[in-house]
Amino acid sequence: MNRSASLTDEIPSPKFAKPRMMLIDIDERTDQCLRAEGFNVTTATLGAPRRVERSDNLYPVDHSWADLSGHEEQEILMINTALPDSIESGFIKVADGVEMLWQTAEQGEIDARPLVSYGISETFDTIMEHGGLAVVFLGSRYERTYLQGSMFSNINFRDTNKFEFSSWSFSSHLERFGNQRANGSEIHFLNEGNALSRLLRKGAEGSRYQTRISPNYDQRDHFLPLAKDKYDNTVAGLLIRNDPMVAMLLLPQMPDFHVIAADFIRDWCAQWRPHLFPFHDKQAWLHSDRYELASINQKKARIAIVRKEADAEIEKLHSEIEADRKANADWYVLLNGTGDELVEAVMNTLRQLGFQDVVDMDEQARQDGTEKNLREDVQVRDRDPILVVDIKGIVGTPADDESTQAQKHATMRTRELNQFVKPLTIINHQRNLPPHERSPEPYRPEIVQNADDIGLGLMTTWDLFLLRRNQERLGWTSEHVLPIFYRDGRINPIPEHYEEIGVLAHVWKKAFGIVPSRAFPKGSRLAVLVGDLFHELPVSEIKCDGVSLEIAPQGGNCGIACNDTSQFREKMRVFVVS
Repeated sequence: MNRSASLTDEIPSPKFAKPRMMLIDIDERTDQCLRAEGFNVTTATLGAPRRVERSDNLYPVDHSWADLSGHEEQEILMINTALPDSIESGFIKVADGVEMLWQTAEQGEIDARPLVSYGISETFDTIMEHGGLAVVFLGSRYERTYLQGSMFSNINFRDTNKFEFSSWSFSSHLERFGNQRANGSEIHFLNEGNALSRLLRKGAEGSRYQTRISPNYDQRDHFLPLAKDKYDNTVAGLLIRNDPMVAMLLLPQMPDFHVIAADFIRDWCAQWRPHLFPFHDKQAWLHSDRYELASINQKKARIAIVRKEADAEIEKLHSEIEADRKANADWYVLLNGTGDELVEAVMNTLRQLGFQDVVDMDEQARQDGTEKNLREDVQVRDRDPILVVDIKGIVGTPADDESTQAQKHATMRTRELNQFVKPLTIINHQRNLPPHERSPEPYRPEIVQNADDIGLGLMTTWDLFLLRRNQERLGWTSEHVLPIFYRDGRINPIPEHYEEIGVLAHVWKKAFGIVPSRAFPKGSRLAVLVGDLFHELPVSEIKCDGVSLEIAPQGGNCGIACNDTSQFREKMRVFVVS
């Protein structure tokens, strides 16, 4: 049995005779999904272009490349206007003197699709005028020229007419839209479309637009934009009106439309054109405003108002989020920045953490009228010793000379200033990866050991990020944070007033267990490191071996009362907060 026969055997008989749907150059998965739901579906094609060698030669245009059998009786049309790949195929032989349509090979292909599109335009518009529906997956609008005439001896061509048609010529309504060729994947479905936009978002994975669209002046009042690109140009929308009657959904290329195809037909096509669904189980007309209870119509109107207000509030929040991001750009540069941008972000973060005298050494060199500084990026002069800071954003992990360059600069500054200067390296390593996917330790063990020995501090911009985040959450003061930067070796973002005393040994619903490395009294505060964030809590009750105590003894099996331990896990680090 051949493949086409086996596929035919698997196609279920339609459950619904109406509406009759034709899918023209639509993904096979959409066809299968709609058939599986019982819809009466026919597939068709405008034909694929034929590949030829690019030249000025003329080739006959063959209508038989298309297959649109039965399109005149369809009620819902889905059509993809994107230009498919050309194929190699023979051409019909044309006897001398026979008049027909021809096309030059200037494009490297012979394309009958615009011609075929124009050929069905009258029927397409008639289907719209009689209450039909169309879903158009937009490709870039393009035009092709066709010459009517006769060829003699494959050399002499006598033309009698010339025609130009476009890939959108199947619809007079579509041809009236303004269009601009474009290509992109950043598509934002608008809230104005409400439930329809939400449904389209579910099938938007992998979507791309090939054109931007704008309605004609007399279409604007009947056109609802549904999606825009990043520059606020419309790339999807709904044209629906009753005089003249037309209902046309214009979409970008949506390879995952099959995911929502059946829901779209049931929930939306049946709502727009209920007369097309006389046998459908979910007849939308039954609950349309015309036949619904007045009290229900009032509630539906209230829903629309609430949704509009909610959408407006959501848009306001989105705007506020965008403003916050712009105002706090350094927050994100710490994670993916490099060069001068990263240096500036680190300097601003150091100031936010509490430093006052943070100097951009390149800027100081410019003010002094000297050449660009070729030494450290930043000096921090708040206290003695001065910090000499070298800052880098790199794709991988730091080389040894990148890790220790601050030490060389500090040595030179020590000689110049005749005072001790402390070096600090801050690296944004593997900056193209999310921090949780990066190497947890960017510096080689030998470099860390050497840094301990020579007084070099080693940090990452991720450390700065965590310090800033925890400081904001917990109200750490500059006295808690600034001493961190004067430590030696690999510096972890643990504040000065934290002392590590162990890990969580047990976690219960309202308590946790710890064997502390030093004693601490009731009324003190502990901090538990949960992922990247510290969670502080008061010590309100201590028990050891079932006995309530005022002081948790060193080395004792202590239970600490806690109202919420839902985020705690065994082996999480625990600190005493002084």
